[in-house]
Formats: sequence, structure tokens, C-alpha cells
Amino acid sequence: MRTKDSSRFSLVALAVAGLTVGVGTAVGLAFVPTVGAYVGMLAGGFVAGLVLEARPTVESGVAAALASVGLLVAGGLPGAGVVDAVLSLAAVDPVTLSISLALAFAVGAFGGHFGDDLRDGLTEPLPEPAPSASGHRVDETTTDADAVSSTDRERVDDRSDAETSGDPVDSSEEESIDRETAEFELEEN
Repeated sequence: MRTKDSSRFSLVALAVAGLTVGVGTAVGLAFVPTVGAYVGMLAGGFVAGLVLEARPTVESGVAAALASVGLLVAGGLPGAGVVDAVLSLAAVDPVTLSISLALAFAVGAFGGHFGDDLRDGLTEPLPEPAPSASGHRVDETTTDADAVSSTDRERVDDRSDAETSGDPVDSSEEESIDRETAEFELEEN
């Protein structure tokens, strides 16, 4: 089984995650105006987790935080220049900005983790069951259920032997069937 080295930060993974999270953010914002950016960040991180071999949790989180900053800058861009749009970040309350960045990082990281987890579940083989310590196979052991079912089989065998020999199985059973038939005929009349 392979082990993942998730402690290494990769610029290639950040670029891929930035592309997928950025596209996801734009698409999400276009379809769902209120929370679409976060849904798109989650979906973009998920796609990055599916595509990248190494666990892209941190890269997806950083890409989502950068996408959040990009949205804030793009909000100040219309009617102003790029410099004024970047300076508009100073007008945002630091608490609000830090909450927005933390939420974006968490959403992107969760998406990357879930995508990686799904890819692992689809590509890794199932583990082989460990052999039992006793050396006996599971199907060789007898249980109480086997003993009960064997006594039931003996009862059925005894009953079928009695039926084939011409001996009645139980006369009280035949009487109850005849009585029910007679009662049914009386009810019809």
C-alpha cells in the first residue's frame, strides 16, 4: 500500500488547484449568487482532489482563499482602476476579511480532501482478509445454529418417512383440517 506525503507543498498542485477552484468559483457565482462562490470553491477543490495524485488539501485551501481575495478585488474593480481595487481591500473590516478567508480556506480544503478520498476509494484494491489464528476455516466450524438446523432436518426426514410409508403423520392434524372444511361448507350454505 502506498503512503502519501501530505507535508510537502507543491506549486504545480497549487496551480492546478487554483485553476479548478477559480473556475468553480466563477461558475458557482454565476448560477447561485448568494453562496455560489463557496459551492464553486468546494466543487473546484473536489475536482483538484480527484485530479492530483498527492493530497491537495493545503493547495486547495490556499487556492480558495486566493479566489476569495480575487472576488473582493473584483468587487471594487468596476469604475476604478486595478490599484484602487486592490486598495479597496483596506476598506474591508479585518475581522470580516479574516472570517471570509478562513471560510474559503476551509471549504477549499474540504473539497480537496473529499476528492482525494473518493479517488483513493475508487482506485485502491480492497484489502485481503487476514487468516484466522486457529487455522480452522470459518465454514468448518459448527455453531449452535448448525445443531438446531440439523435437528430440524431430522424432524422433517422423520415426517417424510412416515408419509411415504403410508402411516398418518398426525390424526389430530387431519381432524382439524376436516373440521375447517366442514365449517367453511356450512358458511357457504
